[in-house]
Amino acid sequence: FSRLGPDPKVYVKWAADGHRLPTADEWMAARDAGTRNPKSNGTYPVGTLKPNAKGVYDMIGNVWELVWTHDAVFDPEQADSIVVLGGDFNGGDPMAAENAASPYGDVPYDGAGNIGLRLVRRDAGFAAPQSANNTPELPVWRIEIGKRTAARKKAAPVEERVLPMEDVPGGTYKEGKRDIAVYGFNMAKFETTYHQWKTVLQWAEANGYEFSKTGDMGSMYWFNNTHSPDEPVTHVTWHDAAVWCNALSEMDGRRPCYYQFKQDGTREVYRRAYLFRPIKVSGLEVTAPGRSKHPLLPLTRTSGGGGPFVLVHWDADGYRLPTHCEYQLAIRGGKAKPEKVSGDHLWDIGNAGGRTHPVGKKLPNAYGLHDLYGNVNEWSQSTGRYRSDKTRDHARDWNNPKRSLDWYFGLSGRIGAGYQGQSEANGGSFLNRGPRYLGMDLDIQLMIYYPDVGFRVVQCDQRPYLTVNGKKYLVVGAKVPIVINSRADN
Repeated sequence: FSRLGPDPKVYVKWAADGHRLPTADEWMAARDAGTRNPKSNGTYPVGTLKPNAKGVYDMIGNVWELVWTHDAVFDPEQADSIVVLGGDFNGGDPMAAENAASPYGDVPYDGAGNIGLRLVRRDAGFAAPQSANNTPELPVWRIEIGKRTAARKKAAPVEERVLPMEDVPGGTYKEGKRDIAVYGFNMAKFETTYHQWKTVLQWAEANGYEFSKTGDMGSMYWFNNTHSPDEPVTHVTWHDAAVWCNALSEMDGRRPCYYQFKQDGTREVYRRAYLFRPIKVSGLEVTAPGRSKHPLLPLTRTSGGGGPFVLVHWDADGYRLPTHCEYQLAIRGGKAKPEKVSGDHLWDIGNAGGRTHPVGKKLPNAYGLHDLYGNVNEWSQSTGRYRSDKTRDHARDWNNPKRSLDWYFGLSGRIGAGYQGQSEANGGSFLNRGPRYLGMDLDIQLMIYYPDVGFRVVQCDQRPYLTVNGKKYLVVGAKVPIVINSRADN
């Protein structure tokens, strides 16, 4: 479950009859020197154009194709490049700025939108293919590790907001027997779309950010439907959403909200999303909590959910996920309780057709917020309500930190492995029955991605701290009396 440790070597068994990448010579043997596909504005369905004399399609153009150039073993720790052949739809220099997918330049060694593959196979028992050593003239791209293509834009803060936001005025509401007071905040008008996600993702990766998942367009893996970038982003973990919020904050010239501890005990902006990749291990290596004996699991916890502690600067003016109470205040739209809504306001199992839809197609609530009900569930800042840590006052996870004087950095702002690694997801999705789910929440794992879970962000004005008896509290406003009672709002 750890991103630490070396990448494993990859071996090829030449005598096997399974599928593999072709060698450069095998690829060239299948190519017809007289076949060249035209330049286009993007990729096109395979097999659209005529095949070559050997019955093989798209050998030149469409996308570059990976070939195996590593003898019997590929060692990521020693390799300095990979090779692709055949050219792509751009038809020009693949390192040029105009041919990069990201305006800030691509790192093609890690994969790119103009690189693909085709497979070969043979009957069992054959030796390694021999090299002909007579490479004909054809498009060849040797991609060096870590090298970035030219950029069209400078990776600097932007001048305009990336997301349209709506003001949610502060107020109070009742949840059970508790009176909840929530300070005002700005909330994204829509669920984060794939287009918005990708825009910030490209900027973030050019500025040293890393993500666990790169996201998908809504429910694109559910059925054979056509999807668009205006649908909510899905298949991202809670950690991806938090890191994306920090990137958006810096991109917008604001102070990031999420931080984590470094090994020396200092804090740093959370820029590398926790990477969850299950691997198969056995025996006593992973039966004890704490430091694992397995070389690929040096810092893994084996209970409690896993993942790092992520802390929140509640006084920052950057973007973050909404708390439980912020979301509850937003869906009420100024009313005492959430209203049951019709299909004019939400996509649910009754009208969505088993898929997500572009945001903003349904009517907004009184605050101008769309899709608070249905389409996709939305990640929350609040931790799950079912957990084993009985020493932590769960009610504080629900309240708005800008109103509760007990919310200060380093105590209440933690979410992660210590709390079973769970978060709420609010609002229901295209898989739920509408009004029954309004205002309800799910407890789901922070490090897992889901096909019906996305997110939207909130943003608050930066506010100062008030120090009383050696403790720091947030000042909630000059006209609001400061009552020093840490449990008053809980």
